[in-house]
Amino acid sequence: MPIQPSKKSSSSSSLPALELRLISKRFGETQALSEANLFVFPGEIHALLGENGAGKSTLVSIAAGRLAADSGEILRGGRTVRFAGARDARDAGLALVPQHDLLVGAVSVADNLALLDRNAPFVESARARRTRVARLAEAFGLELGGPDDRVDALPVGTRQRIEIAGALAGEPDILILDEPTAVLSPDETATLFAALRRQADAGAAIVLITHRLAEVFAGADRLTLLARGRTVKQCLIGETTAAEIGGLLIAGSGAGKARAPASHAPYSLSKKGALTRASKSATSGRPPHLRSKSFFPSLFPPASSSSFSPSTATGRTRSRPRSPG
Repeated sequence: MPIQPSKKSSSSSSLPALELRLISKRFGETQALSEANLFVFPGEIHALLGENGAGKSTLVSIAAGRLAADSGEILRGGRTVRFAGARDARDAGLALVPQHDLLVGAVSVADNLALLDRNAPFVESARARRTRVARLAEAFGLELGGPDDRVDALPVGTRQRIEIAGALAGEPDILILDEPTAVLSPDETATLFAALRRQADAGAAIVLITHRLAEVFAGADRLTLLARGRTVKQCLIGETTAAEIGGLLIAGSGAGKARAPASHAPYSLSKKGALTRASKSATSGRPPHLRSKSFFPSLFPPASSSSFSPSTATGRTRSRPRSPG
């Protein structure tokens, strides 16, 4: 399906595709976020980590227009943006796949995918909608059920895969996935990561919430760690280990003194889809801001391990064919 060309220009490609600056959010007596920060660049898969209750889902819901922040700023390409709602954000090229699907249960798989695909025409034949289901299932390696199946009769795992396929179909500039692999098989997880890498290589910015460190070290380029609503670490994957991140997760949950896991070698995805350990992670061919150890926006105090130092880099400009009309 033809898609709109990217509005990113070469002059703004070195800027983060998405910036969440000093975001705070309170629900009653609960302070969910306290001046949290997130910077995601074009061409990268960015893992967002934290224990349950750290504020991850709240932060990405604010980014995607589903929630309003109490304070803070959202920027795209260096410009402040405000979304009136999730549909507004999706139309602007930012898609969120929530942890719990928001599909229309009373209609078919084909109809739901037509609603999710931002490139779908307003008027479309039933045959075209059915064809989309088969095309997306093949393209992304995800079992989506029959095109005429009612969604409310499908298992939870299938419903989640429909949400993921619908988001990927629109090729958003920024794609956020909240625990997408929780209901996927190992083979489906490997296939999903391959699809995400293709999107990132084309210039998209991918944010992945997961509790599985093997997935982070297998497929992500950079990570952000939240603890109790605050950003406590942002770094390239090659600048940390699973031992360090595991310890920070334990410390952030308040479970006591952090202890490193026994094994913390980085991981890689084999051609057959298995998660395997690797002695080192390759960085060749990645955009400069993924290879540099110092390319971060200057916002945090310099004394902290989560601090940032300004630098420059060139991200990838996404090229898209024009849609007719």
